[in-house]
Amino acid sequence: MGRVIGHLRAREVRVSYRDKESACQYNYWLQDWRANAGRPQFQVLLLLFRVAQDLRRKQYFAAPLASFVYRAYALAVCSVDLPTSTEVGSGLAIHHGFGLTVNAKTVLGRDVVLRQGVTLGSTWPSGGAPHVGDGVSFGPQSVALGDIKIGSAVIIGAGAVVVKSIPAGRTVVGNPAKQLGERDSPEPGGVPCE
Repeated sequence: MGRVIGHLRAREVRVSYRDKESACQYNYWLQDWRANAGRPQFQVLLLLFRVAQDLRRKQYFAAPLASFVYRAYALAVCSVDLPTSTEVGSGLAIHHGFGLTVNAKTVLGRDVVLRQGVTLGSTWPSGGAPHVGDGVSFGPQSVALGDIKIGSAVIIGAGAVVVKSIPAGRTVVGNPAKQLGERDSPEPGGVPCE
C-alpha cells in the first residue's frame, strides 16, 4: 500500500492531463484514497467505484464488466450498496461500512463520512433521495429518507432518522432527528473540480 501511495503522490506532481475531466477524475481517486487511509478494503472499493462510474459515464464497452466487478466486490466483500449512478463528491470516507445502503438518486457532496448501517434513500420507489452537502458526517445506523437537503458540515448522530431538511452547520440526533445546536461551518478539505 505504501508503494501505491508514494506512486500516486509522485505522479500527482509530474502528471500532465489532456483535459480537465481526467484531472478531476484523478483528483477524486486520490482524495478517496487519502480519506480512507488505513482501510484498504474501502480504498479498493472506491477505486473500483470511480473506475466503473467513469467508464459508465463515457459509455465504454467495458462499462458493464467494470460495474459487475465493482458490485460483486462491494456486496460480497464490503457489504456496501452504493450504485455507480450515485453522484458522489471527492474524499468520500467509509468507516466500517458494512450494511451501508445508498439510493441511486442520492447526491453526496465532498468529504462526506459514512459509517456502518447508514441508509440514504427514498420513502417510496419513485420518490426523491437526499442531497447531502460537503463535510457531512453520518453516525452509525443513521437514516436519511426522502427528497431532503442536508447542508454542509452537518453532524448526524448515531441512530438518527432524518426526514426533514437540515441547514448547514447543525448537529442532529434522535428519532425523529432534532437539532442540538449550530456550529461554525468549516471549509471541507480537498480540491474542488468544477
